[in-house]
Amino acid sequence: MTQQGKAIMTSYARPRTHNAVLCAAAAIMAITPCRMARGAALSWINAAGGAASTAANWSPAQVPTSADDLTFNLNGAYTVTWSAGANASRTQTFRQGTVTMSISSPHTTSTGLTVGDLNADNATLTLTTGTLNSNAVTVIGDAAGSTGVVNVNDDDADLIIGGSADLTVGNGGSGTLNITGTGRVQVADQLLVGSNSTSVAVVNVSGFSVAPIGVSRLEVLGANDSRIGAGGDATMTISNGGTVEIASRLIIANGSASTSQVTVEDIGLANSALLIDGELLIGRNVSAAVAAGAGTLNINTGGQVTVQQATLLGDPDGGTGTIDLSGGTFNGAMPISMQSGSAIVGTGTINADVNVVPGSIVPTGAAGITMNGFINNTGAGVFGTKIHFGATGGYTGSGSCGVDITGDTSALITATGALSLGRNTTSGVSYNGQLAVGSQDVTLVDTNGAVLGGLTTMASGGTLTGANGIGLANGGRIQGQGTLVGNVINSGALDPQRSGTPGGIMQITGDLHMNPTGVFDMEIGGTPASNQHDRLNVSGTATFGGTLRVTIPNGYVPKVGEQFIAINATMGRTGEFDAIVPPSPGPCNDVTFVLVYSSTAAIVLVRPPLGCTALGDLNSNGGCDGTDIQPFIDAILFGPYDNCADMNGDCANTPTDISIFVNCLL
Repeated sequence: MTQQGKAIMTSYARPRTHNAVLCAAAAIMAITPCRMARGAALSWINAAGGAASTAANWSPAQVPTSADDLTFNLNGAYTVTWSAGANASRTQTFRQGTVTMSISSPHTTSTGLTVGDLNADNATLTLTTGTLNSNAVTVIGDAAGSTGVVNVNDDDADLIIGGSADLTVGNGGSGTLNITGTGRVQVADQLLVGSNSTSVAVVNVSGFSVAPIGVSRLEVLGANDSRIGAGGDATMTISNGGTVEIASRLIIANGSASTSQVTVEDIGLANSALLIDGELLIGRNVSAAVAAGAGTLNINTGGQVTVQQATLLGDPDGGTGTIDLSGGTFNGAMPISMQSGSAIVGTGTINADVNVVPGSIVPTGAAGITMNGFINNTGAGVFGTKIHFGATGGYTGSGSCGVDITGDTSALITATGALSLGRNTTSGVSYNGQLAVGSQDVTLVDTNGAVLGGLTTMASGGTLTGANGIGLANGGRIQGQGTLVGNVINSGALDPQRSGTPGGIMQITGDLHMNPTGVFDMEIGGTPASNQHDRLNVSGTATFGGTLRVTIPNGYVPKVGEQFIAINATMGRTGEFDAIVPPSPGPCNDVTFVLVYSSTAAIVLVRPPLGCTALGDLNSNGGCDGTDIQPFIDAILFGPYDNCADMNGDCANTPTDISIFVNCLL
């Protein structure tokens, strides 16, 4: 009984023990899936594509969670749809095939996204709809020998690199990022394109080339440097209304082995833009005593590049930077500075100051470069076809500006040393802006004569040379002292003005021809003996015409009979001025001004007031006689002022006039 009872007891005990084991096993089984969910490695296995929230599409067969590492390693092309049922993962790695993502509810990876991971990987990820968030480092083309492509290609497709993470395109392998169809990629920190010497990297940001117009965007928000060609070769193209915004510094071809370029262009309907809030460095390595590579910024028609801080081309330790214009526009809030071998070339617009030395500016094509900033140059680094200086543009320095030169009226060229302007063409200098020669030597180069249409200022000791002549256009003015070397044709105004007091002297080494619209401005501020009147000395011949305009700037009162030589030509003169314009307002004694001529000179002669044939001839009968005595006495004693009785020209009828009047009667 006992044994039987034990047996019975034993027979009942086994089920209890078994049940305990089963319960423990069940508990373990209940726990195990939770642990797997927190760290499973899932691989996509459905070559036909499908929903990410379907467990059967994965191996092992389970729905991904935020703890899982997801791998796509199937060849071929397929589409994976993502919904709220699979809205998070730890990592995603794309190794083979072409995977299209359609996301109805935003999906977030917490620890990274890689497309093209290992050697021989060749993967493409295309995001057509929805938002993919990657809150850690995202790499396209990671290892050497890998190939990765990411396409973000629709107006509601957004790839967001969050946290403080970087986006690397071409780390060691080949990487391509295409943002098209008004897609958007946002990067929390750095954009690194072509990081290592083995990498080949491409970024394309393109809107629509036809209506409806849309803007595709790449936004880089971090404070650290972004680099195009950090070590390898890299290319970025922004076109068709694409926009790239960089919040910090952008470096093109940082690495010494890198040959990299950025192209901004419009080949459709909308302008494209590269917007940089920090500095732009092209062909420059930020490490001391380390060479950079060769970097190029191409700005084609419809392209706009705007830089809020300094732009640096080239590297003192080796490396070249080039801005190549093909119809585009560069906007710089701060100057562009260059190192040896670096250049701005092509046809387009520069809205920034440029420090040239030791680099170069080389405009090409008939239109050349429009400068709306100042060129600062002291060497021979500016040459090519043409530079047009816009309303806020100009040139400061010395050396040579060996291009065809044109300019708006408010443009300003300032010589700080010997300066050569223009080149040997028929349009070498046709400049309507301001030219400040000062006391420097400025040479105008033009095969058929330079033409100046704005204000040219000179100081004593300054020379302005035109070997083939200097033409002063209607509306142009040469003002100040100094020497004009070459034949001068004046359709504007010659004004030998001296700062402070009248008496400026201008020299022409050559001939002078005054056209009908030409003006000679002459200040008279003292007697002929005082030399306080402006004058022009011509070493050759003078052909007169146009207008001589007289001003009295300091209150001097000319006296009847005074003569002031205006222009004297050593080799003789021909013709006469068409008119003389008296001062306005005139002197208080109402004298008049006429021109008389010698064989070499034009002379301003001071004559009596209008209506007065001669001083003292108060009744205008042809001279001083007894019939003028009573009117003279009346003017002295009773007034009003009679300018014909003002014998000494002091603007008053006083006893000091009597002796002169008496001499007139005798």
